[in-house]
Amino acid sequence: MLALEPLKPEQLRQVYEWDAPHMESFESYARRLSRPHWAHYGIQENGDRIGCISLELTGLDACQLHVTMQPRAAKLAELRELILSVGQHLFDSGFQAIRTEICKENRAAKMLALLCGMRKTDADERYQRFLITKEEFYGRWCEEVTLRQ
Repeated sequence: MLALEPLKPEQLRQVYEWDAPHMESFESYARRLSRPHWAHYGIQENGDRIGCISLELTGLDACQLHVTMQPRAAKLAELRELILSVGQHLFDSGFQAIRTEICKENRAAKMLALLCGMRKTDADERYQRFLITKEEFYGRWCEEVTLRQ
């Protein structure tokens, strides 16, 4: 079973190595992700950190969800459950929308977004963008959310 725990600042380098070594320097990455509108949580499996969920506050009641996983560590069904739990917590806390931006080549991330009930809103030559609102979330997952409580 997957669990979340707050990511310590010194653990950000591992996330960088999974996520962006080809895109920017670690210093730039760490500076950008250390701003106050970011929160990071390590994804744990049996005591091992296998990924990270980062939440980027994009408005007073909206955030962007970023998921970074150790290569070949993704377990879609378990990750879906974890993300749905995060979504429920965010929506119960007053958020109205969760967005994500996925590289077009990342088919597993696109599948995960769709499995979580997100819908594609737009795309450009590099990224596809997905969204789920609070109303859509509870309309689709109402029965599952009730069972979780």
